[in-house]
Amino acid sequence: MLKNDIIAAIATPRGNAAISVIRVSGEGALAMCDGVFAAKNGKKLAEMKGYTCALGDIIGKDGEAVDTVIATVFRAPHSFTGEDSVEFACHGGIFVTDRCLEALLNAGARQAQGGEFSKRAFLNGKLSLTEAESVMSVVCAQSAEALRLANRQAGGELDRRMSALRRKATEILIHISAEADFPEEGIEQFPIKEACDKLLELSERCLELAGTYEGALALTEGIDTVIAGKTNVGKSTLMNLLSGSERSIVSSVAGTTRDVVESTVSCGGVILKLADTAGLREAPAAIERKGVELSQRRLSEASLIIAVFDGSKPLEQSDRDLLKYSPQIAIINKSDKPQKIDVDPIDDECAFIINMCAKTGEGLDKLAEAVREVTGAADFADAGGWCATLHQRDCLRRAGEGLAAAATSLHRGFEADIAAVDIREAISALDECSGSDVTSDVIDGIFSTFCVGK
Repeated sequence: MLKNDIIAAIATPRGNAAISVIRVSGEGALAMCDGVFAAKNGKKLAEMKGYTCALGDIIGKDGEAVDTVIATVFRAPHSFTGEDSVEFACHGGIFVTDRCLEALLNAGARQAQGGEFSKRAFLNGKLSLTEAESVMSVVCAQSAEALRLANRQAGGELDRRMSALRRKATEILIHISAEADFPEEGIEQFPIKEACDKLLELSERCLELAGTYEGALALTEGIDTVIAGKTNVGKSTLMNLLSGSERSIVSSVAGTTRDVVESTVSCGGVILKLADTAGLREAPAAIERKGVELSQRRLSEASLIIAVFDGSKPLEQSDRDLLKYSPQIAIINKSDKPQKIDVDPIDDECAFIINMCAKTGEGLDKLAEAVREVTGAADFADAGGWCATLHQRDCLRRAGEGLAAAATSLHRGFEADIAAVDIREAISALDECSGSDVTSDVIDGIFSTFCVGK
């Protein structure tokens, strides 16, 4: 599956910047780059040690200098890809970066495909598959919490957990297979109940790991969240507080918000794809009625609902109607005013009630805690290893289901060979997840989601 021809790609975002980085990797990369790079000290890249740099010019096919760059040499196997590699730091203009890349492609390099550098790192044994997949989690992290978890994943936490599960499943497989294959050897019989209990325990651990995918999604990609409530309860003020800018118009006039205002924020380390909706009431104007209808539709689709109530007023029918959507978090806003609200009906429907003054920010820390609790991020954040992709989740589910099926077979008195088939399939699913036994189609599919240059 490994092609070690020379690949090249721009590894930094496209746009005018101070510098851009172009990566080159593959067998013969140093010699090829020497054909277009002229070091100021006259030294060839092929003569340089790994982890050393040289200042020089990229020379175009017309013989003229395209740009003055810094070339960094990485020698196999001590590079990201495990191959001889060079990284060129050039000036960050779009045109000059493209010209530098063009010179390398004209010299014999091939344009790298999406994720091809990481794919080579995996195929050359520099990264496990789960570590390689964590690369994109690091790139896409939108909060300190997401970055921390991505770095833990890159450190191999999920691999270590799966390795322990595989080892224990293999021990059971070896024992029951030996009993079935060599009955005349008098191998001590593995107690059926003990085998079933161990298999079910391993199954539960696999399924627990698979279940971390939703929590990972919350911390890395975000949760569709709706701020809802009747008019003038402070939804827009809360939206602006969370987003750190004036995203929604704040006014004492009811019905100011007539469309859905959206923003992505981090609250308690959890990424919220936040939507401030029109106030729920019997709207007199047609355009406001459309806004209310849109709010109701978003409420029915949201993964997380933050309901806002005016604590300085008694509950109205529109407040009670909002409770029908089963909001997970209730904000009793305007805590700076005398409180007249009856919170008992809200307490019956909402998991968390936060007294808050959105105008001053009082209670924001408690809202952050509630978000972490209701999304499962509080428990999830300290878990060892987590499931970052659909591929990992599906592999772990198959492993858990296979181990549970093996336990069922043994419990029902079926031949050990039948249980052994299910255990082998579970082990195979764990191997696919870690990348030790995975097809080329799966590998291609995973790395095709990566950006070019990664």
